Amino acid sequence: MWSYVNHQAMNEIFMPLEAETDPQVRATLIESIETEFATRILREYERTSFDLKKKRWTTGQIAEFMGVSERKIKQFIYLHSERSGESNPLRRETPEGKVIDITHLVRRSRHPAGSSTRAPEEPGPA
Repeated sequence: MWSYVNHQAMNEIFMPLEAETDPQVRATLIESIETEFATRILREYERTSFDLKKKRWTTGQIAEFMGVSERKIKQFIYLHSERSGESNPLRRETPEGKVIDITHLVRRSRHPAGSSTRAPEEPGPA
């Protein structure tokens, strides 16, 4: 994927670093630039994941396309939804607009049928 980078703008961002002689001040500048870039990039990942999901992409397709885990894509979508106030496209809603809570089903499905869910200190069947 090709993108345009404005090198003049990048030079303006890093020029104070190159001119700074005090390494402690330079370290502080580096950290602030890194934090700002990381924050902006993560927000764009969140927005892009959210927009692709609204276009009916699966989270697996988005994850593969963006080169991150599916779990991270779900987190990006959730975070963008919370930040923007838009409805989360991952939430399942009933026709009345109520969210269906399936947490208890998910917890149960982690223990396959026939597997023991008792604590190790509990005695087994006699």
